[in-house]
Amino acid sequence: MRDSHFHLNCLPRTQLPALIDQALARGCGGGLVAGIWNGDTQNLMEWARQPGAISPALRFLEANRPEALFENNGTFRVLLAHGLHPAWLARHCEREDGVPSEAKLEAAIVQFAELLNLHRKHIAALGEIGFDAHPHTLADAAGFGLSKPELLSLQVRAFEAVVTLAMRERLPVIVHSRGAWGLTLDRVLRVRAETGVGVMIHCYSGPAQDVHKLTDSGIFLSFGGVPTWRNARRVREAFLACPDEYLLVETDAPDLPLEFEDGTRPAHHEPAHLADVVARLATLRGVECEALAARSDANLLRYLSGK
Repeated sequence: MRDSHFHLNCLPRTQLPALIDQALARGCGGGLVAGIWNGDTQNLMEWARQPGAISPALRFLEANRPEALFENNGTFRVLLAHGLHPAWLARHCEREDGVPSEAKLEAAIVQFAELLNLHRKHIAALGEIGFDAHPHTLADAAGFGLSKPELLSLQVRAFEAVVTLAMRERLPVIVHSRGAWGLTLDRVLRVRAETGVGVMIHCYSGPAQDVHKLTDSGIFLSFGGVPTWRNARRVREAFLACPDEYLLVETDAPDLPLEFEDGTRPAHHEPAHLADVVARLATLRGVECEALAARSDANLLRYLSGK
């Protein structure tokens, strides 16, 4: 089984060999590594140029053969996404030195496009991109001199720029949404209708009533540990409403761990927990673990292949 969304270089680097070995031992053979910002992509590309330096089992794949992600040969195989995460935008576009935030974002977009051109053969998707108006994000933005309307305006600009590049390169996008569901719903439905770009909404947190609006448009919805939380009834309902054909499973490691049946959560979230996430979600859905994992893998390949 493959993780539809996780952050490889946000895991403790010194522990990566052990974490990768643990993931392989528990049946997770790799997955799609989501991007956060330009520097994030640069770091991952440095790792890709050093085969075996991070872990003897780690393999960075070229994007033109997404089916290679699902080959089982004892290695931890990853494809990369390149993103401009909306929650990170404020810290990179802080008003200082007389340079306005809009100018800083435009410079970041130019660098984003340059990195995409430079590393295109390794980039299988674009994102995370999207919209985040969570109170924590707004508090961070205020600390960097940005109001909520200013932050959302920058997020819209980043989203539009990345979608334009996705159209040019025929790449799918990974959408992050937190505290801005109305804006997200409008934008992703418009993207699908007007461009046909592939879309995954990762860690889906919208209402169940919107699930079929999205999947009827061919949008994939990814779920991780949140539906297993006792107080996450709305997300659980959305997970159960999602059609099999557009369902993906992720860990979002090291973020958003699952909750075990006894109400506890792992102290550290890692790709090996994909087995636990799949087991808990399969129980909620009333299906076998193997069936859910196989469905998610097949859908991930469809998403990456544009089918």
